[in-house]
Amino acid sequence: SSRYLLDIINNVLDMSRIESGRFTLSEEVIDLPAWARGLAAIVGPNAEAKRQTLTVEVAALADEKVLGDGVRLTQAMVNILANAVKYTPEGGAISLRVRQLGEPDAAFGRYQLVCSDTGIGMSPAFVAHVFDTFSRARENVVERTEGTGLGMAITKNLVELMGGTVACESEQGKGTTFTVTLRLKLAKPG
Repeated sequence: SSRYLLDIINNVLDMSRIESGRFTLSEEVIDLPAWARGLAAIVGPNAEAKRQTLTVEVAALADEKVLGDGVRLTQAMVNILANAVKYTPEGGAISLRVRQLGEPDAAFGRYQLVCSDTGIGMSPAFVAHVFDTFSRARENVVERTEGTGLGMAITKNLVELMGGTVACESEQGKGTTFTVTLRLKLAKPG
């Protein structure tokens, strides 16, 4: 209960800082393969507890090291992956694929982070509002699940602060796919 309350408070504070324009991103070297393994280590125990298969795949990246806010990128992707675990039944599957899109220019690379699950999915009407603040579907499974409805709003804001986009595709009973696309500075351009 205390951890859940702390999560709520932190989410409200993050949303408040983002909306007031007082939210700043740091810049550090992110080793994408190591970062992806770190995500698996964070989310893995919850997936294992539900006997879910969690697969993390990092395609052969032309540039593995980029500059960005690793903590906030992790926060955004943990929000997505935690929801995948939460709304995927026992024995289901969740995957995260990291790949680089096209050729990098002199200083930047384009990356795509795709999280897919075999969960309960969402209606088209709810997908249209999945990134809204305090947005939660009105279904028995969802209403019995902990959550404030801030995670996806925070994720969208963080991704946009990083200059990226996040999209959602879902079908009820068949699962959900979130796609985050980012243009990141290369740690060693050229």
